[in-house]
Amino acid sequence: MVPLKYISLHPPSWLHRPLPVISLFLINPFKRFAIMSSKSNLGRIWVMGDQIDTDQIVPSRVLTESDPQKMASATFELVIPNFAKQVQKGDFIVAGKNFGCGSSREEAVFVLKLLGIRAVIARSFARIFYRNMINLGLMPIICPDLKILSSNSSTLGK
Repeated sequence: MVPLKYISLHPPSWLHRPLPVISLFLINPFKRFAIMSSKSNLGRIWVMGDQIDTDQIVPSRVLTESDPQKMASATFELVIPNFAKQVQKGDFIVAGKNFGCGSSREEAVFVLKLLGIRAVIARSFARIFYRNMINLGLMPIICPDLKILSSNSSTLGK
């Protein structure tokens, strides 16, 4: 019998270091951030607070939709009205602690990826949401010392 090896569900230590492709630049300490990639594309930043749960990301009323676009159109509707109409491919989400808490629904990650969110930068992620992000190919960036200047602003940068 082959012994089973312990597999850690905690994020690997290399994710806590800055990634070479993405750099965060402070443009104006009181107004905005911008994120530049190595291709010099600017993406807008959507600022969220702490404890954003999966029901806020995608409401349960749309989980039975067979059309992914209809499901995506309800993304963050309770937090930022018309988010799905305003978000653009390559945008980022910056959030506080425990982003993605609540249920284990993969649809919450799926709609963010479908809308073109490039990455989510947060102080911490809910464990299952973090795993779902990796499984569906949406980049989670853990930044425990992140200071969010304004959690009420919906778009910053660009």
